[in-house]
Formats: sequence, structure tokens, C-alpha cells
Amino acid sequence: MSTARRKEWLTFIMLIITVLSEGSGNYRRLLSYNFPSYNIGFNANGVGSITTTQESFRIVSPGLMGIPSTVSFESVRFPGRYLRHRNYILHLDPFTEGSNLLFKKDATFYPRHGRYFTGYTSYESYNFPGYFIRHQNYVLRISASGNNPTELFKKDASFRESKVWTDWSSWDACTKACGTGEQKRRRDCSQAGLCVGTPEETRACATDPCAGSWSDWTTWSACDKPCGSGQQSRTRTCPGPGRCDGDSQQLRQCNAQACNTDWSACSVTCGDGISKKLDPVTGLYSTVHCNGPDCDIPASCPSDEERRFKVPHECCRKTSTTGKWCDRPSVSSYKCVRRIIGGDNSLRGDFPWMVFFTGTGACGGAIISKKHILTAAHCIRTDSGQRKDPNVVYAGMVDLGDTANQKELKVARSFAHPQYQFPKNDIAILELKEEIQYNLYMRPICLPHGEKPPYDTTCIAMGWGVSVNGVRAVTKVLQNVDIKVLDPDVCIHGYLNSTSDMGAILQTRPAMLCAGDLKNEKDSCSGDSGSPLACQRCDSCGWFVAGVVSFGPTPCAIKGVPGVYTDVVGYEDWIYATTGVTKETRGC
Repeated sequence: MSTARRKEWLTFIMLIITVLSEGSGNYRRLLSYNFPSYNIGFNANGVGSITTTQESFRIVSPGLMGIPSTVSFESVRFPGRYLRHRNYILHLDPFTEGSNLLFKKDATFYPRHGRYFTGYTSYESYNFPGYFIRHQNYVLRISASGNNPTELFKKDASFRESKVWTDWSSWDACTKACGTGEQKRRRDCSQAGLCVGTPEETRACATDPCAGSWSDWTTWSACDKPCGSGQQSRTRTCPGPGRCDGDSQQLRQCNAQACNTDWSACSVTCGDGISKKLDPVTGLYSTVHCNGPDCDIPASCPSDEERRFKVPHECCRKTSTTGKWCDRPSVSSYKCVRRIIGGDNSLRGDFPWMVFFTGTGACGGAIISKKHILTAAHCIRTDSGQRKDPNVVYAGMVDLGDTANQKELKVARSFAHPQYQFPKNDIAILELKEEIQYNLYMRPICLPHGEKPPYDTTCIAMGWGVSVNGVRAVTKVLQNVDIKVLDPDVCIHGYLNSTSDMGAILQTRPAMLCAGDLKNEKDSCSGDSGSPLACQRCDSCGWFVAGVVSFGPTPCAIKGVPGVYTDVVGYEDWIYATTGVTKETRGC
């Protein structure tokens, strides 16, 4: 084969490859060589013609008859209608498989190297080999080829494809290096009104999984045995996408010392404390009240200190009268001891953060900011989850009948802890409609800011709840009682040996405080729910809310079965996020 002939065939093959590779997503005009401004179009009757009215086609490959290396032409203006012929006149007709007109429809053509003009393509009929699309008097026909130059102007067997869409751009860089991202590419419409399809395509990319990143380890769990070699665990999570190498859990040995089944020494050096003994079979402790020697009471405190409230043998640093409102001292003297069950009447100004309201029942709460009250979730949600939000809370008084000093604060909305399910996460916030105007009788108590009272610390429970067992009415005057924060084993032992089913829950050691008096009948009771357990700071006489009254034994103040309080320090992050109260860090 001559070099020229080989070059012609290569050009022809490349032309076919180009046409076939365009696929079904490209739309073209077919421009006449003889009449460059004319293209294949249709008159009102759907008869093919050479016209200046712009027409474009979707080049379908292979053609509708499924013959390899063939193409069909679908009209853009009339989707589903294809270029074909009847009696050798080209029409725009729908293609119906199995029709008895199939032999006339001729919707399939072979692209051929331009028969007369370099760079142009001719289209040969599949049904009638040797017949090509051409025109006579501007009417498109399919007719046999001829070499008579005088008929060249009629034959017009060559057409140039003009793209309606520009070529696709290259794909953009993937939006992710791993874990399934996106790539996009674009094209422009060069002839308005003739473009069908979208100017942008998107595809998935980088489907290889990413290397995962572990979260921080959780804190170590409580040891599962108090002695005799127990185990602790901690976990971490792999949020993805992708997998993380390594383990999601770690274990370590703890409490390897031999178990001592004797009663422990009393927990205090003076006054009332507890002693406990391990049951090696159950791994649980029994607890009993113990008496240390009497505490020595100093004759006086240093000039910058005063006695702790209801703890005469301890002195604490005086708080400033010009500091934060929650750090200021109460109006009444800490030296004055007064009468909850086993408690004392409070004087106005003793506990200026206290509020009273009715939700699911009579409840108390504590002012923690100008617009927020801390209380228990069970005060505003029933066991079935029904809301019982109060409309108002009352502050500024100790006597519920003291309407002259009573301030009514309207409630805007409430926030129970999102994981509340009694008795777990029994904590809530009430948001007020208007800010409180602080004064000596109505001001906040500080949040713990990280401080947690040690075991055997004397704290104060308060509320307008029942003061005598068997009497269901609330108490008219605010009561307060001094109780001690106890080792949680005391509550576990007490509730497991009572008729209550709370012992099993306490064994999981949720964020709760055990507090009470193992010697005397002192306790919070019905109507005190939501009220604070207030403790004085380790480094001063300033007050902070350590707990919120959650539940206790029935009847109240049973010896050996203390009250249980929500441990506020465990919920400080939620409180900060809900109220916007500034986070601080305190402690000794």
C-alpha cells in the first residue's frame, strides 16, 4: 500500500474513532461543505432540508440497529426522533423497533472519510450500501454516489460536524485525599438554544479509606474490686472515616493488696465518722457509725477567719464583702445555730440563693446567675417524660407567707439534662425571663468550679420540704440541716439492705453524692427536691453548690440510709454550655 493511501486510511480510521468516541452525550450541527452557512435541518413537515435554521443532533453510537461502527442521529429539538428516509427522501421520524416500515427508516449510517473534501465526513446508509446523504434542490435525499463533476453541487455528500458543546475540561482535583471526595468538570454551550444536558459533571473520587484518628482515652474506670487484684479499663473511639490501628480498650491491674476483712479505723480523728468492713465474697462493704474523740473547739479564730457554719471546731478564711456576689458572706452570723427533718429554721439572708416553686410537686432550687436556677430534673419532668415547667419561682424570703419580701420571678424555659432518666442525670436549669437584681437577700451561690467536698465534710441541706415524717405538707419556714458527705459505700450498703431498689443503681457509682447523718435522724425529705446541698470552700468560708437533692429513703431520715444528691461538679461543663456562666477552676 502506498504511503499516500496508508495516510488516507489512517485519517479515515481516526475520523471514525473520533465520531464513535463522542458517545451519547455530545450534540453536533452537521454543516454542508458546499454551503458553509447551511446545516441539515427540517421543514414544518419533518422533511430533511439544507437550511440556515440551526439544528443539532445527538450522535448515538452504535446506531439504533446495534450495528458496530455505525451511528444514528437524534434531534435535539425533537427528542426520540431520528434522521431516516422514506422513498429516499430523508425525514425526522421516531424509531419503532419491529415496525413494518423498518426497511424504510434507515436510522443507521456508517461514517465515511469525506468523499470529496478533506476534513469532512460522508454518511453511508446501512440498509442501502453505496447510498449517501446528499441534497437536490435543498431537499435531503439518500442517493448513490457519482463522479460526474457537473453534479457536484447537488451531491453534497460531505458534512462537517460543529460542536454545540465545547469539549469537557479536565477533572478538578479531588476534594479529599481519601475517604470519598468529589471531582467536577465543565463545558460551555457555544450555540444558545441547541445545548441539551448539563454544563457540569460530578464524580466520586479518592474512595480509598483514610487512616483513622483515635479520640483521647477516657479516664480509668473504678476498680472492679476493692482488694485482691481487681481490674480497671479505659476506652477510646475511632470516629472515622477510615480505620484506626491499635486497640479501643486498655486494661490494667488495680487494688492488688490482700483483702482486709477487719473493720477499718474510724474515718475521722474527732467527732462522728464511719468504719467499714469488706465482704470478700460479694466485694461490698458494710458500714457503721463510729465515734472519734470530741473535737477541740478553739476559744476564737484568727482575725481574718471565722468559724465554719455549724462546725464550731473549724475556722475558715472570711470572704470579701466586695467580691463576686456568690462569694459574699451571708447577712446573719455563722455562729448562730438554728432548727427538713432534724433541721433548724433559717433566718432571712442565711441562704439568699434559695428559691421555691411548684413543678411535678413542691421543689426548691438555687440561683446560679442573674437568669438561671439550678434544680433537679425530676422537678420539671414526670417519669413518662411529660414537661411540668413552673411559670414562676419565688425568691428573697425564708417564710412562704412573707409576701412583702417575696419576689416573683417568671420562667422563660427549662432545660433538663439530655440524658436524664431518673435517678441518673437528675439535674436541670430554669431560665428566667428577666435578670435578677441582686441584693443581700437574693443572690447566687457559686458553682463548684472543680471543687468536690471530701468525705466527712459537713455541708448544709436546705428546703421547705416535709419536716415531720407522716406530714405531707411543706414547711412554712425554710429549714436547714448539717449533714456530712459520706463514702458512697455507705449509701450502697444502706440501700441494698433497705426495701429500695436504688442500691443496684448506686453500685454503678453514677455522678451522685451520698450525704447524711448516721447517728441522728437528719435528712432532706419530700418537698426538698431540687434544693442545693451547700458546702463551704476548702480555702475560705465561701459557699458553693456541691449537690442537688435527688432521692432518699421512705420514710425520710432512716438511720444508715443517707440521702442521695446529684454531684454538681460532674455536670459543670453542661451547666456552662447551657447558661453561659464563666468557667473557673478552684480547689485546694
